[in-house]
Amino acid sequence: MNSEFKGYGRAEPLLEEYLPKFDKLLTQRMLVETNALKDQLQRFVITTEPPSFTIKDFHRETAYWTITFSQPVIQYVPECFRFITKNFRYHYEKGQWLEHVPSYISNINHVTMNTLYNHRNNEFTNNTDGIIKKYIFEKNTPMTFYSFNTLLKWHAIKKSLDESAHDIIKKCFEVCYWRLPTPFIPNHDDGSCINNLIYASTSKVLEILILRKTLVKILEIDGRIQTRTLLENTIRGRFAKVLMISDDGVQIVTQQKSIFLLEHIADSLGEQDVVNGVLVQIGTREKRKGMVMIGQIGEMVKPENLETVISLIMSRLMQNIEDYSSPTKITTISNLEFETTKIIQSNPRFFEGMLGWGKDLPKKISNAVEKLFPLFFENDGEILHIPPSIMTFIATSASKYLENKKFLLLIAAYFDTLQINANTWGERPKTKLRLSDNYEEIQNDFTPFANTLLNVTPRLINRIIYSRTLSQDYTHQG
Repeated sequence: MNSEFKGYGRAEPLLEEYLPKFDKLLTQRMLVETNALKDQLQRFVITTEPPSFTIKDFHRETAYWTITFSQPVIQYVPECFRFITKNFRYHYEKGQWLEHVPSYISNINHVTMNTLYNHRNNEFTNNTDGIIKKYIFEKNTPMTFYSFNTLLKWHAIKKSLDESAHDIIKKCFEVCYWRLPTPFIPNHDDGSCINNLIYASTSKVLEILILRKTLVKILEIDGRIQTRTLLENTIRGRFAKVLMISDDGVQIVTQQKSIFLLEHIADSLGEQDVVNGVLVQIGTREKRKGMVMIGQIGEMVKPENLETVISLIMSRLMQNIEDYSSPTKITTISNLEFETTKIIQSNPRFFEGMLGWGKDLPKKISNAVEKLFPLFFENDGEILHIPPSIMTFIATSASKYLENKKFLLLIAAYFDTLQINANTWGERPKTKLRLSDNYEEIQNDFTPFANTLLNVTPRLINRIIYSRTLSQDYTHQG
């Protein structure tokens, strides 16, 4: 993958000038990570995507790479993201503004910064119920993801998405998207940059937020209401002492922190409550200002609500990509019982009061997996997964099958036939897929869907690889 030099566009001044002025060490870490992720992708993706580009004075090395979307894209902006959506003045003389919209893109199971030009007629700020949009590509430049975690719409066209798909996409964000914090160690990297949300104008970086999503346990909430600043807005809330599930690169660990809870969240929580929390770290190492919890996703986590913990464990199992690993088969039910027991027993402080989960655990795990349908389900002792990448494809091409278990079992088996490896796509594996019993049954029972599926299979496999790669903390690799 040879890097093409570009001396124009939004990426070049951002990487060459604005980011180094904001945090020089961060820029160096971002460039190292860009190449580490590129190497990972090159090893596994089919064909030569994504293309990569260099910048001035970077000696022909990759400075950033891109992923383009020719298939329909689903964008979900959770309601809690309204606190980190911001419209900044961009071109003063032209009266042009740039709306910064952190967005969950289910195609790659990742939250990235979508930026949109406007004249103060911003599109996403008034977000009280969550916003879901679908985009399709017809001509010119397709929607593009940049490795410094920015998404540009370019010439993608907005279309309506079947209402039946909305809850599934929201569930993808709730149970498939996890970004655990890295325990802070002085003088060490504080985790991957791929989750950074960069807010920038034509002349400088205004702020960087680091997005995290993890389990949070409340220990103590301060009774005093205080104010802080988030993206130039005053926010009201309370400080809280919490435990949060973190990842040190070897195992899941418990970390104690003091964080700022937005007022409505603080009012709804009490001591010992456990939630699926969305948090932002304000600023990078040189300009660190603290962590704010901006949202709670789904129901409170309780002993009878094991599915949230199970989904976190399964998501972590899927992070690592190995040659010939399955895109849709995660583990066995017995191994999932082992992993669940291990995380509960090795984090007693966090799960204190919930250790009753250990009683009749196999049945509880099976019930939890059942509640995670259609994204996860059990079949003959194995845990199968329909990744958000595939679920997005189904939602945009055959939404009536979204919860059809027979159909989803066939899809999971079909993709399990084509294991992850960059060299597996060609005439022989394509013929193998076409002649497989799974594909024949899909053709017989779901005929209009079958031909489209075969044609886009390599692209969907790549999307799964992207999503797994982007979910990793590259500082944990090697």
